[in-house]
Amino acid sequence: MPVVSDFENQWFSKHLRAANEPSLFATTSSIRAAGQTVLRFTWLRTFHHPVIVRVSWSRDRQPVLTTVELTGAGGYDPGKVKRTTTRNLNPVEIEALHAAIDAAHLGSVAPRACDFGFDGSEWIFETVNKSGYRAVIRWTPAAGEVRRLGLTLLRLSRWRFGDARDIY
Repeated sequence: MPVVSDFENQWFSKHLRAANEPSLFATTSSIRAAGQTVLRFTWLRTFHHPVIVRVSWSRDRQPVLTTVELTGAGGYDPGKVKRTTTRNLNPVEIEALHAAIDAAHLGSVAPRACDFGFDGSEWIFETVNKSGYRAVIRWTPAAGEVRRLGLTLLRLSRWRFGDARDIY
């Protein structure tokens, strides 16, 4: 059984296209050939703006973080790019990011959990590294290391996303 249904593929992809984000799956071989690692977090909250946080790095290049927020809603039309930023991470941020990545075990956790519902959020993590492409999807995670990784990426964006009730 595929990790993502045809419906989800269309839903998730339309938000990535609106954010001008490339398909990591389709570019896996070129990312790997360049010796890069890419981690992308797509946060689709039903009634709030979609947010995508992507970090790219290699052994000889400092991690670069790109964040995009769209004007639409994660459960509906993606809208257009509202704001975007790209910046290098500093050593303290790099350490926090790597600690969160290591703790989340994205390479070994189940791609999907038995969690789904309505009016919540999809937390989609995609990684490309020397091992290839991998996706991990969680529905409105309330706790755990995968949630902490998402929160770390949102903090690294240096943007605010409403109050605590809006982080679901």
